[in-house]
Amino acid sequence: MKKQPGTGVVYLDRGPIPVFIGVCLSQRAWDAEMTRLGVDGQHIFSDEDAIATTHHLAQANGKGAIAIICLDKKKLKGDSVGNVFNTISHECAHVMQIIEEYTGGYKLGVEMEAYIMGWLAESVLEVILPKLARQKL
Repeated sequence: MKKQPGTGVVYLDRGPIPVFIGVCLSQRAWDAEMTRLGVDGQHIFSDEDAIATTHHLAQANGKGAIAIICLDKKKLKGDSVGNVFNTISHECAHVMQIIEEYTGGYKLGVEMEAYIMGWLAESVLEVILPKLARQKL
C-alpha cells in the first residue's frame, strides 16, 4: 500500500490489476486527491445519506482508470462490525465492476473474481481497521 503524500488517500498495491485502487476516509483527503489529480469542479466525497461511495475516474484517452473507495469514517464510527464488512464488500463489488468495464467486459471467471474480491476486501480492511480502532468501532 502506498499513501499519496499530502492527500491521505491510500492506494493498494496493484499487482496485475489494470486499475489503480485507492481508499479515502475523509472529505479533506478526497479534495486534496482531486486537486493532485487535476480534476476540475466540485466533487462529492460521499452522498449525504451514504456511508460509502466508489468513484470511477478515467483518463480521456482511455489508457488509465482509477477506482477510489470513499468510506466516511465518521459515519462508520459506532456501526456494527457486520455492517462495516458489508459496506466494504459492497464497495469492492463496485471496484470489480470497474475492473471488468475497463477490460472491455472481459470476464475473469468466477474463481478469479472471488480471489480478487477477497484480496480487495482484505486490503481495504488493512487500511481502515487501524483508523477505526482508534475510534473504538
